Amino acid sequence: MAGRLKITTINVNGITDHFKRASLISSLQESRADLIILQETHTENIPNWPGLEYVNFHTVWSGGTATLFSPAFEGNVTNTRYEENGRITAVDVDVDVGSTTLRIVNVYAPNNPRERRQFYSQCLPEFLSFTRKNILAGDTNCITSRDFDSHSHSDSMASLIGSEELRISTSNFGITDISRAKHPTAKDFTWYGHQGKQASRLDKFFTPIDLPCQVSSEFFPYSDHRTVSLVVSLETAGATSGKSYWKLNVSVLEHDSYRGRIRELLTDCRTLRPAFDTAGEWWADIKRRIKVVTTKHCSLAKASSTAEEADIRTSLEKETDLLKVLVLKEKLKSLEYNRFQALRARFRKDKFDEKCTPFFYNRIRERRAQKSVTKIKAPSGKVETTTKGILKTFHDFYTNLYKKAPYDALTQKRILRCTTERQSATVGNDDLSVLKLTPDNLRHSVFSSKTGSTQGPDGLPAEFIEFSLTTWQISCERFMWRSQPQDASIAPCWKQSPS
Repeated sequence: MAGRLKITTINVNGITDHFKRASLISSLQESRADLIILQETHTENIPNWPGLEYVNFHTVWSGGTATLFSPAFEGNVTNTRYEENGRITAVDVDVDVGSTTLRIVNVYAPNNPRERRQFYSQCLPEFLSFTRKNILAGDTNCITSRDFDSHSHSDSMASLIGSEELRISTSNFGITDISRAKHPTAKDFTWYGHQGKQASRLDKFFTPIDLPCQVSSEFFPYSDHRTVSLVVSLETAGATSGKSYWKLNVSVLEHDSYRGRIRELLTDCRTLRPAFDTAGEWWADIKRRIKVVTTKHCSLAKASSTAEEADIRTSLEKETDLLKVLVLKEKLKSLEYNRFQALRARFRKDKFDEKCTPFFYNRIRERRAQKSVTKIKAPSGKVETTTKGILKTFHDFYTNLYKKAPYDALTQKRILRCTTERQSATVGNDDLSVLKLTPDNLRHSVFSSKTGSTQGPDGLPAEFIEFSLTTWQISCERFMWRSQPQDASIAPCWKQSPS
């Protein structure tokens, strides 16, 4: 597999015909896929397939799923599970490269909208895992957006039914429609019917958002579906990261109800100050309360948005007035766009390598330590370990070095400027500890901080701190000092300010 795993899914529309099955096997072998996920097989086995096969048979005229492994596959199948109607085949795989553990779930969803909704809400979750990386693939038989996932002259909303249940079930297990996450507004259809007059994106992969992978589709001559392939980089997929730091979503500050709750919370917290020995303990309790209120508000807002979208879809199915239908479609489009924006934000976090977990923070510290000079031996033989001593040794060395031959005084001055400034204890980007603690300096640090970023592990962006200070009308030094002002120390989150 050479450090990567290729998985291909295709609805084959039945392979009981000998010629079609032979052509299919030949085509799949040429694709060099490690795993092949088939739907609508209509057969109890796959004759002449050279590798492992796990077939979930239903009838010779409908249903059936199969998961095939290439003979060159490097890994072990540790467990298999089958849905009784032939619609799900789940396989647990231990991959040698990168020590990656996966659960591959092959799905062929019902065509009937009511059965599909029940299938996604009740049946599918039983086959997903909380302990392994889930990769769900197959024919979902539904779309999430008529604007981006279909091309049809029909106004029927039946193909949308079940999409919300699928989204909820997959998100509960930490996986998402990876193609839509990477390309929020792309139109890449996988099924074509009625001589090309209708097209939909029915065949999908659901993976963890941070899984390093690429998705593509190709024409397949033996079906009205296209093949969809997922290529996973296993050498990085097996890396483990710690528990993520919580971060407040700054967009909630636009909600009047949330702002009102925070005002009430801060008002109540002011009366609790005497109950704590230090301001640091008091502030830690306030942060805990803020997180509880914020999490609850976001959960309720998400539930409200989901209910609103369901009501709009129901109304669209019954509404006959053209003007009202157009209004409802605009509302639905707005809700879908907001969801795509959230997916895009998560993808941007992954694409641009935003450091959001203790794992990455620890890696940064390790690399910084490796590049740091912790001690240096001066010409006199003395070993300097302090920052001031190390910088002075560097400064003296290069000063004497340039004086041994003709030199450019201006160039020397520029080169030595950094050590000269550090020795004079001027505040630099990485030396906030020398900042004099005054209310004006602290307030300036808050209101000049870069927006859209997190202030260290506290998870509270600068926008929230500004809002809190304005609402609470409390002095900066009381708000940010970890202990009493005479201790002269700033909370670490403000020393790590990304501004």
